[in-house]
Amino acid sequence: MNRLWFAGSGKFGARCLELLSREFSIQMVITSPPARAGRKYKKRPTPVEDLAGNIKSSIYRTASFSDDEYLLERLSEETPEAIIVVDFGQMIREPFLSFSKAGCLNIHPSLLPLYRGASPIQRAILDGRVETGVSVFRLDTGMDSGPVVKQASKQIAHTDTCGDLMESLAFEGSRIMTEVIHNYRKGIFPLSVQDDGKASYAPKIQRSEAHFSWDENALAIHNRVRAFNPVPGAFTEYKGRRLKIWKTGIRNIEGKAGKVIELVDGYPVIAAGSGALLLETVQPEGKKPVSGKDWINGSHIRKDDLINE
Repeated sequence: MNRLWFAGSGKFGARCLELLSREFSIQMVITSPPARAGRKYKKRPTPVEDLAGNIKSSIYRTASFSDDEYLLERLSEETPEAIIVVDFGQMIREPFLSFSKAGCLNIHPSLLPLYRGASPIQRAILDGRVETGVSVFRLDTGMDSGPVVKQASKQIAHTDTCGDLMESLAFEGSRIMTEVIHNYRKGIFPLSVQDDGKASYAPKIQRSEAHFSWDENALAIHNRVRAFNPVPGAFTEYKGRRLKIWKTGIRNIEGKAGKVIELVDGYPVIAAGSGALLLETVQPEGKKPVSGKDWINGSHIRKDDLINE
């Protein structure tokens, strides 16, 4: 009997689990315990646990995968052919790394060795990249440094958000993981060692990075808006209150930073340090997202007003 385990916690992992479960029977899903989140700071199951109940897999929670006695016992008694690890957030050590030829196979949303780390999608968008991709690789003791089995590239459109790319890369990553597992079962398992000299890193996103000033150039702000959609949302201030910006368009015109220099079909165009941005969707603090047009009408903002004072 072929056995596959899945270890994951976050939304990207949950989406990959959903897609892979259409092709494979997942014997066990391992995830982190519930954590406190949201405004009320209540404990919530991980997105992977929320999904796992729908695919009829047994769910096991652990805060320390590599030291978990139950998992160690299961590994020796009912050894899986591979453990698929996606968006898990826990360090995995021996004996889980080399219990089989496949060991732990990870779906990572970048073209490794580029953007090793926790936030590859957001960092690629922030850097203004026009191409990214997804890699299936075998875990080793380093951070996303194991040998690559298969990769696929993906163009980044200038309108793509983190949410858009997460969905497309989860789909593509699950597709190539499916190919990898089918080929592994046929005895085909090529491994390509990563070139550490070409590695770049994608550290965890800090909420403070979502804040921007109109003194920045328009492209940098536009990329920040895309990178932090849907979480946590890029923001600035208007009249002392937080204003989240969810969707923008770049305009090649100049003006004083923070000034409404043009209206396009009722939507405001705000000058940045260089260039300008059309505000398509915004969210005033404590309110729901609205169109830029509705926002300026409700706030009585007019052409030539400064919104950064």
